[in-house]
Amino acid sequence: MDPDHHKRPRISGVTDRSSHHRPPPHPSGSHQSRTSTPSINYSLRSEPAEDGEVREDSASSSRLPSSATVLATTVPIRRPRRERPSLPHFDELHRKYYEIGRAFKFSGDARFWSTYPANHKEYRPLPNPPSPNSPYHKYGGLIARLELVDALVCFTYSIWSKEYGRRVCIPETWQTAQAFLSWCKAKWDTSDTVGDSERAFLGLM
Repeated sequence: MDPDHHKRPRISGVTDRSSHHRPPPHPSGSHQSRTSTPSINYSLRSEPAEDGEVREDSASSSRLPSSATVLATTVPIRRPRRERPSLPHFDELHRKYYEIGRAFKFSGDARFWSTYPANHKEYRPLPNPPSPNSPYHKYGGLIARLELVDALVCFTYSIWSKEYGRRVCIPETWQTAQAFLSWCKAKWDTSDTVGDSERAFLGLM
């Protein structure tokens, strides 16, 4: 018998089985464009991100900075060292802040005296008084005491500038400011001082 005659049915059977399990051919392009549904990216959120919230798609693509970048931004900047100011510079600071302190003291005294009743022996009206609706009139006593504190700070910095420029400390010079310091404290340590915010100036002095 011809051996090819017995092999042909077996080959055709395998062919039939393979064609039976073979997936169907893809539809034509025109039919696919009408029936196919667009792909959906389920990794995207439908609702907008809240304030301060990192979106999932942006969080996945973010990258941490390298250690070299972090070190480059945290290293302090080296600036050239300044030369020590000259003695005339400190003398000018002494003169400048002494004059500013005198102006504050004169303004504070004049404003404080204007707050007394008209029949008081220490009452002195201001040459150019503020309007009655002005805060300088309503809170004249408080503003006067604040000006006295400004004067005290300026006097202190003036004395310090003069002595620091010469690298000395003269106790007698500081004792000259003791009388004004005590007078300023007496103005703040009264019943007119209201609240901790105002009484804190006593601790400052």
